[in-house]
Amino acid sequence: MEKQEPQKEKDQEKIEFSETVEIQETQDNEQYIKISNLWVSAVIDTRLMEMNTKTEPENIIEIPDTFLDNDNPIGQILQEVNGNEIDYALLATALTSKLYESYFTPLVSSMQKHPEIGGVYSEDFHEFMPTLKTVSFFICGYKKTDNAFVYESLLSSRLLKEQIIELIPSKKTSSLKHAIVRLNDKYFSYIAKGRKPQLGITPDFPAQQLVTKRTFDEIILKESTKQQLEDLILYAKHHQTIEADKHASKVIKQGFIGLFYGPPGTGKSLTASVIGNELGIDVYRIDLSRLVSKYIGETEKNLERVFQRFDGKNCILFFDEADSLFGKRSEVKDAKDRYANQEISYLLQRVESFSGLVILASNLKENMDDAFKRRVLSWTFFPRPEAEDRLKLWNIHLPESFEYESDDMIEAIAQKYELTGAYIANVVKLSCLRALDNESRILTQAIIEPYIIDIYKREGVNKNFHRTPIQRNPNLSRN
Repeated sequence: MEKQEPQKEKDQEKIEFSETVEIQETQDNEQYIKISNLWVSAVIDTRLMEMNTKTEPENIIEIPDTFLDNDNPIGQILQEVNGNEIDYALLATALTSKLYESYFTPLVSSMQKHPEIGGVYSEDFHEFMPTLKTVSFFICGYKKTDNAFVYESLLSSRLLKEQIIELIPSKKTSSLKHAIVRLNDKYFSYIAKGRKPQLGITPDFPAQQLVTKRTFDEIILKESTKQQLEDLILYAKHHQTIEADKHASKVIKQGFIGLFYGPPGTGKSLTASVIGNELGIDVYRIDLSRLVSKYIGETEKNLERVFQRFDGKNCILFFDEADSLFGKRSEVKDAKDRYANQEISYLLQRVESFSGLVILASNLKENMDDAFKRRVLSWTFFPRPEAEDRLKLWNIHLPESFEYESDDMIEAIAQKYELTGAYIANVVKLSCLRALDNESRILTQAIIEPYIIDIYKREGVNKNFHRTPIQRNPNLSRN
């Protein structure tokens, strides 16, 4: 279904947020969109009838039974944001306005005489665009559209925090009740086609979703590491039950901080991703390079944006190289030291108050602030893999369509070179490319070993190694 915009250039000049959206609904999801649109149409008819006959508005806002289950995108969105009837009214209104504006036509003739309807009429598109006040009108009826509780509930909705629904400010007033509600294009695609969007790093937001299809059976961890992960996994599984228990929630503090520490490349990020995959929980990696600022107070603001976005969401926040953010406080010698220490104190308090699971990764736990260490509930050490585990890693990272020249060769390499899993994965990747260039799918020692020696040299280990020239395809043309 395609939205027609015959006056595109003129519209963009007046209404900057209007965009062309080309979506063809799948047959499976079209029925859910229709249910939502018909719900909006029924609410409009009821509210207009009450207003025209001056009858007392009824409480008619209920989530359709279809969306109480999570077997469809609308139901899944509501479940993920822990949505109630107010959230559904907001989502349904934004969805209908995306491409199905004809459902709002009955409001156009009444909006001038009855400002409680809210909304903005586009002369260029000849369509009604709902505002937050319109949503309040749907929820409360014509007598209570300025209900403070409803506006507070709308503005604090996770639909807005997670930018599933965007507010387009009015050009005439700064009041948010006159802001136009707009469904994010990616979430409309999700509802129409079932393609769930993933949060990615943007210039304004320093978080990216970590996604993996791997399970615990496919990663190599020592038994001691697996045991240390148990408490953290138990919290991820059961914290919502604790929070819903009115007795337990009174005495058990919300939130959980876990620390992953150990040499780089030992699987800390991958393990966080696997935990999310196994438990069906989204994992977000916080990009500290975008979070930390040299300007006083900016780091706190950036971190606050992250926590506001994810507060109340069942997710895992993963801070890699966390010692750069949660490092030790220094002796106060000047104003810079004082502000730096205040920053760390704020960060500790904010992380501790987050209701979800926070995992911090560090190469050296000794670099972490002592006050922060006291707040950590789970400590997980990721050691360098030993020879037996290294051999497993060499075999796990090898695609099924390739092979090593012999079992003895790869066993000898695993025994000789103390590489982490990340380095092994890199070497296998480069070696597969080199083998293909040699018109082969066999990884030989002559192909693999030079890449390992390069790693050792970069890391300043065994500088006496001399790299043997890589076997090259003589038929490869070079410009």
